[in-house]
Formats: sequence, structure tokens, C-alpha cells
Amino acid sequence: MKKVLVSFAFTLFFLSACAFSEAPEPMCPLVVLEKSTADAVYFKDGGGKGVIDRVMEVRLMGYKGSCEYNKDHTELTFTLNAEFEAELGAAAKSRKQKFSYFVAVPQFYPEDKAKQVFTVEVDFPQGVDMLKYRDEPLEINIPVKASENGKDFQVYIGMQLDKNMLEYNRTLNRYQY
Repeated sequence: MKKVLVSFAFTLFFLSACAFSEAPEPMCPLVVLEKSTADAVYFKDGGGKGVIDRVMEVRLMGYKGSCEYNKDHTELTFTLNAEFEAELGAAAKSRKQKFSYFVAVPQFYPEDKAKQVFTVEVDFPQGVDMLKYRDEPLEINIPVKASENGKDFQVYIGMQLDKNMLEYNRTLNRYQY
């Protein structure tokens, strides 16, 4: 019995040493979901702003993300899947709708890659007016210096809105500035 306990203790020590010898998980960038761009309400052209004038409403629900450094630790690849909830409105003339969202890394400004816009087409099945959608994985490659890690960067995700849509969002009581 004593031999078994010593063997068990040695095995635990060996396994714990292996766990500590592995490289730590890479730190991912801080992801910001801006309240004023988390929702997009699409209204019919020339109509009002009432419930009967809505073509579609889309909400950015969140994201799934992971990070991985290259072997030299000079680049961090941040992979993310944005998640949405879309609701077909009374003014929709088609069950196929499009919306756009953006992913922005302010540290890349003024380069074009500082903000990228992605367009999604959703097809509402007959009898289904609300659905959840997760977009394809996006990879953002972030060059990092020896003194940096993923937490030194920010990634913004939001709905791509025109001026009128943004003003509409800001007039709603649920947004406080």
C-alpha cells in the first residue's frame, strides 16, 4: 500500500511539473462592443420610423474568440466569430436580407486594415421571423513587439450604420453617453 501511495504521489508531482512547463495561453486583445453600434434597425425607404416600417432589426450578441502566437512571438493571430440575432420586420418584402458589421483595430490607423466591413446575407426560412447567426471565423493578424502582448490591443466590433441609423440609436433611451 505504501508503494502505491509513493507511486501515486510521484505521478501527481510529475504531471503538475508538466503543466507548469507549458507556455502560458496567449493574451487576447480587449474586445469592445460599442453600445451605439450594437443594434441596426433597417427601415423601408421613404417610410417612417414605426414598427410597421421596419424591414429588419439586427443585434450584435457577442463573439467567440481565440489567440495564437506565431513561433517567433512576433505576430498574434486573433480569430473571432461574431454572433447576431436578426428579426424580420413587417415591411420586409423578401425573406433574404443583408446587413453589414465592422471589425476595427485603432492601433492600425491610418492603414486601410484599421477597419474592415463585412456583409452578411441571411435567409429567413418560411414561418421563421427571428434567427441567430454566427459569421465565418475572421483572422486578424497583429504584429507584436517583444514588450507587447494581446492585451495591448483593442478590437472594436459593431454594426455598420449610416448617419441616420446611428442618430436613431442615439435617440433611444437605452443608450446613455
